[in-house]
Parts: sequence; C-alpha cells; structure tokens
Amino acid sequence: MERLIEYMIGGKKSYLLPNGTKITEEELDAMKKKNFELGYRDRMAGYYDKFYRYNTFDNGASYDRGCQSATKETNCPVDCQIIEYVK
Repeated sequence: MERLIEYMIGGKKSYLLPNGTKITEEELDAMKKKNFELGYRDRMAGYYDKFYRYNTFDNGASYDRGCQSATKETNCPVDCQIIEYVK
C-alpha cells in the first residue's frame, strides 16, 4: 500500500491518502484511533480481520496496535479466528 503524503496548508499539516482524499491532522488522528479501537474490539471478540487490516491507510499499524493492546488483557481469548477475503 502507498504512503500518506504530508504537506502544509496555511501552516497546518495536512495529508493526502493513497485514494486521493485530503485530510487534516485531526482527521488522521481520529482514523488512527478508530482503527486502534476496531483492532482491540476484534481481538477481544476472538478474531483478527486480515482483510480490514491490510486495507487501511496505514497498512494496519493502528489496527495491530489495538490487537496487541487487547492481548495484554487477562480476559482476551488466547486463540483467534482469522478473517480473510477469498475470491
């Protein structure tokens, strides 16, 4: 997956996503937080969504951080079901 392109507009950081969407730094932080929360939720529920993980703007880094955070919880299932997209 391609990288984010960082640029400045009026002294504020902005980003261009691989799909051409322009976002602010605040929007980027919100996207990272959402992906972290989804990774945490999924892992606590006993699954790992490989398709979602690989189709995020940051190659799943935020999603994986959420999953890793969940594994530190005592009530997190040891095993998980991996969800993949199959054609």
